[in-house]
Amino acid sequence: MRSSNKFMRKILKNVIKKMKNYSDFYVRVWKACFEISAGQTLTYLQLARNIRFPKASMALGLALSKNPFAPIIPCHRVIRSNGEIGGYSALGGINRKLKLLKHEKKTSKMLIWIDDIPRNVTMNMALDEILFNEFNNPVLRVYYWDNSYVTIGYFQKSKDIIVPGFVRRFTGGLTVNHKSDMSYCFVVSSDFWNIYDHYRSYRNIHLTLRKVLQRFGINSVILNKKNGNINNICIQTFCENDLISYGKKIVGSCSRRRGSKLIIQGSIHINLSGINKKSFSKEFAKDIAKFIGIEVKVSNFSIDDIKYAKKIADTRYSNSEWNNKF
Repeated sequence: MRSSNKFMRKILKNVIKKMKNYSDFYVRVWKACFEISAGQTLTYLQLARNIRFPKASMALGLALSKNPFAPIIPCHRVIRSNGEIGGYSALGGINRKLKLLKHEKKTSKMLIWIDDIPRNVTMNMALDEILFNEFNNPVLRVYYWDNSYVTIGYFQKSKDIIVPGFVRRFTGGLTVNHKSDMSYCFVVSSDFWNIYDHYRSYRNIHLTLRKVLQRFGINSVILNKKNGNINNICIQTFCENDLISYGKKIVGSCSRRRGSKLIIQGSIHINLSGINKKSFSKEFAKDIAKFIGIEVKVSNFSIDDIKYAKKIADTRYSNSEWNNKF
């Protein structure tokens, strides 16, 4: 997110005049850091990508540690990819960094909402991975499929999957057939959500979806316990907290936690028109934000995001070694 405050822009111009004695790389890092809005954080990797030096995370970290213009150049808003706070060389050290982030989070909270276009399976998986790896503020991405695809859970065994051409997710769960379903990816950190209680996380997401579905005339119930046998197919396996409508499972989810971050991927198997899908996505974002107690910020992927996702899609999700991992 880019800062639009004219006063801060004027301050930046004055700061830039004082950067003449520093390397071009340092100046580039500091200018990019200035663009991180209050209440937002970026990882070292994401900031390195933003300045088109994706392999220079360590050098970027060094440049931030040498930043003499803090907090005007807000290097406190750059943290590690695993959600840890990272270092802070300015006056006050890490404690000061924590206080600054806590204060900014109170005054500028938002859920980043991305209502995406239909894409192929490898790109959808790659974009979800980018959001999980690089965003620490809550993100909800609702997305669609440009064709028929099959994804399988990370730990599922290839020999048990009878459908060819499947793609392995980096989250758990069972086999999902995708075509007309709406899918979503929700990324959140422990600052906003109790990520360590998977039961409660699934239930809260699904209860939110149930309320939204009711507004669109679709009634459902949430299962309080597993019903029936578990097999390899998600839609045929009724698990605790799944949403059921007229005997059919219409919402199921899977997740992965790393450090202080959680990602939930889910599929919503309902029939809605294009206009209603957009409205549904918007209502879903509004209700999730309301549950957390923050505002919604509409966003989208940049050209660089798509290029980076394409690289991940080609090297990982199109790779038979990954897809036949187990």
